[in-house]
Amino acid sequence: MLKTETTTTLVDKIDTEQKKQLSGLKSSLFLFASLAIAHCLHLTIHEFGHAIAYKIMGYNIEKIFLHPFDVSQVTTVNPMNFEVFGGLAGPLFDLIIATILFVSLWKIRRPMLLPLLLLGPFAYVVEGVSVIICVIDYPYLIGDWGDAIHAGVPIPVVITIGIIFIIIGLLGMPLVFPLANISIEEPFIKRLTIKAGGFIGYYLLSFLFVVIFNKWAIKWRGIALGFSIVLALILSIIYKPLIKIYNRFTHTKPTEMQWSTIGITLGIAAVIMTIQMLTYYLIPV
Repeated sequence: MLKTETTTTLVDKIDTEQKKQLSGLKSSLFLFASLAIAHCLHLTIHEFGHAIAYKIMGYNIEKIFLHPFDVSQVTTVNPMNFEVFGGLAGPLFDLIIATILFVSLWKIRRPMLLPLLLLGPFAYVVEGVSVIICVIDYPYLIGDWGDAIHAGVPIPVVITIGIIFIIIGLLGMPLVFPLANISIEEPFIKRLTIKAGGFIGYYLLSFLFVVIFNKWAIKWRGIALGFSIVLALILSIIYKPLIKIYNRFTHTKPTEMQWSTIGITLGIAAVIMTIQMLTYYLIPV
């Protein structure tokens, strides 16, 4: 009798461990797909923000380049001068739309809405990192915030803005992670593995893509990959203490992911990424 109970207990433990591993894989895949969608939406909103500003300023738009892995940009028929409004319109439009979506959808939050909710804090982190990169590249390469620096905005002010954006994003991301079934009860290494699969996985693909197809962009994709590693580590460290604080005001219960939800999200991500790449390569300038 004792032997039978011991065998049953061992089988139950193995079954429980397998379920935990499968749950981690589901969360990682879902986070990867959600990040891919959020990234593509961020690119679209950002570049259309530039395009709208350029049209207002009287420039004729030649093409809007959108690519999930490569460099995205807006080109105009007539050469552009250093334009603060045009340069900052992209990041600011991105942050405004991302914030509106996050606030609007928060009360009805559910797993299928994670890509749209993730866009909010994700946009702040990405735009913040972009600010720092613009400062590093200036004056050799004038990016969005390089226009502001060129117009006389002090570099320390620009750096401070970038840091504030990153902090807002880091504080906001843990709010949505329970939608990917990431619990504070999970061991640190599992939380790190899930976030690594989602964040690092996507930017590793992006880095490998430019290594093969566009070596000019290796520097920027390398920075993105490096920051994704740091981001996954920081988020894994701050997740548990932050959620304990957030739970005093708002609570999102982690729920087991359904394969159907993961499959649909991966499918949507694949469709959006494919459309962006097709328009990037097949629509002529």
